[in-house]
Amino acid sequence: MLKKIINKLTNRVKRSISNRNIIKRFSINNRAFWDSAGARGEVETSKGSEKVVLVEISEKNPFELESNMRVAKSIERNTSMVIEALVACTFKFREPYVNLVESYNISKSITLYALSLVNIFRLTCSLFEGLNLYWKIKSLDDIESIKYEGILIGDLIYDTYIRMLDGKYSPNKDFQLFKYIVTAIFNYKIVSGLFDEKNVGYVIVADKCYLKHGVLYRVAIERSIKVLMPTKELKYLHKDNIKTHFYHPEISLEKMELDFKGIDIESEVALYFDKRFSGEINQIDVLTSYRNKRVYSSEELITIMSLDRTKKNVIIMPHAFSDFPHIAEGLYNDYYVWLVELLKMVKDIHNVNWLIKPHPTSYVFNEIGVVESLLNDLGASNVKVVPKDMNTASVKDIADVILTVRGTPGLEFATFGIPVVTAGKGCYSGYGIDIEAATKQDYFKIINNLDDVYRLDDIQIRNAKMVFYYLFIKLNAKLDYLMDDIENNMSDYNRVLDNILRNNDSERVCENVLYKSTLAMLNKFN
Repeated sequence: MLKKIINKLTNRVKRSISNRNIIKRFSINNRAFWDSAGARGEVETSKGSEKVVLVEISEKNPFELESNMRVAKSIERNTSMVIEALVACTFKFREPYVNLVESYNISKSITLYALSLVNIFRLTCSLFEGLNLYWKIKSLDDIESIKYEGILIGDLIYDTYIRMLDGKYSPNKDFQLFKYIVTAIFNYKIVSGLFDEKNVGYVIVADKCYLKHGVLYRVAIERSIKVLMPTKELKYLHKDNIKTHFYHPEISLEKMELDFKGIDIESEVALYFDKRFSGEINQIDVLTSYRNKRVYSSEELITIMSLDRTKKNVIIMPHAFSDFPHIAEGLYNDYYVWLVELLKMVKDIHNVNWLIKPHPTSYVFNEIGVVESLLNDLGASNVKVVPKDMNTASVKDIADVILTVRGTPGLEFATFGIPVVTAGKGCYSGYGIDIEAATKQDYFKIINNLDDVYRLDDIQIRNAKMVFYYLFIKLNAKLDYLMDDIENNMSDYNRVLDNILRNNDSERVCENVLYKSTLAMLNKFN
């Protein structure tokens, strides 16, 4: 036992020393790169009157670090603004990401939760104000609709609660909920204080979900500060797209058609699916859906699950319950509530075959077995779970209709002509691809009559392929070099830091895809 303890402590010390060495090496080399990049002469120290690019560093992973800083450095290079990084920590000396951030040769790093009398006062006020909001809560709708100083924070509180707490797929009125309400108010007070103090021209965020990102960007938008978010595209966040899925294209089908003139969309999409179905795309959902999985024929699945050959096959494709259900507007409070209500409906509907395929990343969110338990608890014996080893590619051969709130399979299999019924806005909403219900009553009618839903027509299939090409195939603003030699973004962060340094050696600043995207955005604003 003593030997095990000593070995564990020794390994921990070794990892700590290794991490310190990696951070030191990255910081030295990255600073040297940006020192020599000529990003607008010498970096100035922010004096308060100068305009600031405020960069959020809250996820503390190198993907967020490099993407956000590339956008900020591009703005710095083309304006008179200086960069300040907002790092989610209390003490600089205990936070390694402060060193990583400062290696980008910025003006200043700020600790978001600095220990100060002002913040202690803010926290005290937040406790009392949070308690007042907490006592008013009677339902999930009440949680979703919580506002503070006119800014919606309830959806952020809701999603943070279910993401951070294992086994909680909808919030309860408990201490944890109170804690997240207080956190939201405290974050509001901190960022409002920053905006009062500084002349902020741009805010760069890594995401728009959960409390760590959402409060900052919403307060910024309320103050008419421009907010940019590097994702598949460099997104400009504003009042009109707060409730829009952040992957949703901001162009029409007609504009897509013009932009893609001369591109063989059919061939490009077919080639992509060949890779996707074989698990060759380095994304965690693709790897878990397709790699090392078996492709079943429709005949095999009909036999295995004893399906009625005279009926249509409807596949329910749930989401990971904890994965940001308020990414866009929906008919139901969250993904779990949707599935419960859906199963209550379908257990008494027998005009189609009902199949269900649990989300492939359910293990990431500790949600394995939840779907099966629900089926048992609700008595939905007419809903058959597909084989666990089934490659998601099998869906195109067995499904006549797909049900999801807003999942990617809805778009993916629409390219094969399979209709999808959605229960919320998604990245492909509004293009005539999915069957959208305006109300829960409409949704109930659609679910009761799925035997009358038919395949998409040629125009819808063509449009689905265009939107799919736009979202998943065309060149975008993602920094592909970050992913070199790793299988997903939860892998080896040390290797990602090495990838950044390698890219510094091979690519000039103005050649970076985010530099070009940021410059185009600046020109649009001007």
